[in-house]
Amino acid sequence: MLAGGLSLGLMILPTIIKTTEEAVKSIPQSFREGSLA
Repeated sequence: MLAGGLSLGLMILPTIIKTTEEAVKSIPQSFREGSLA
């Protein structure tokens, strides 16, 4: 049961990373600079 959950999590991880990267890219540059300050 645990092994199945772990393998499923590892399989879906690249999809989550790609979606997160796309979301971050869609944020305007000025917003990102403001969040760093």
